[in-house]
Amino acid sequence: MITIYSYAYLVKMEEASSAFSNPWASEEPQTQALSNILRFAKGYGYKCDTDVGESKGLQQQQLGSQAASLQMIDRLRQKTDQMKEINSISSSIQKRLMDKETRDITHLDILESKISTISSLNGHLQTILEKKQELTTRLQQPVIGDNLRVEAAYHDHVRELFPMITVHLARLNQNLETIQWSHDFKQTDDQLEESLNGIAGKLAQIQTGLQDIAQLRSTLQNF
Repeated sequence: MITIYSYAYLVKMEEASSAFSNPWASEEPQTQALSNILRFAKGYGYKCDTDVGESKGLQQQQLGSQAASLQMIDRLRQKTDQMKEINSISSSIQKRLMDKETRDITHLDILESKISTISSLNGHLQTILEKKQELTTRLQQPVIGDNLRVEAAYHDHVRELFPMITVHLARLNQNLETIQWSHDFKQTDDQLEESLNGIAGKLAQIQTGLQDIAQLRSTLQNF
């Protein structure tokens, strides 16, 4: 059976061996043997003040924070992670740039719009080809018809004038008929005086009728 003194000796040997452990090895043979003995002793009820696993992890952490090579490895690992992130961002930027450059042939909505435009132009050109002979004939004929020759400097003024006179041009026939009737209408002074007297009599009759209607309304309201 393991005695208390042998157990204390084993603990000291474990601490001494762990002080010179190799940080590059996962676990040394001496440390593994002593760890097995300590676990075997703990199984019999002996109380251990120091846990070999915890002390070993603490020691490796201290060595990792002190060793220059391990610090370099950590820095290289961080640099590698940063480079991966930078490469990912660069790849995303390149994809977006490529999409912007090739969207004319990769996006369906743009392709459909271009196809529609080309179809419209094709139909227009097809119509021109079908009526080529008619267009050629019309272009070869001189301009015949009534037209107004206006200097180029006054084109804007004429363009503004035509919308203003459109209404008057539409009523031109009616106005001409009125002018013609006034020209044909002839009446002497006696006839004009007689007509005016007749109009004055009619107006007096209308005024008398209006007064009678107003008096009748007043009488009905009183009743």
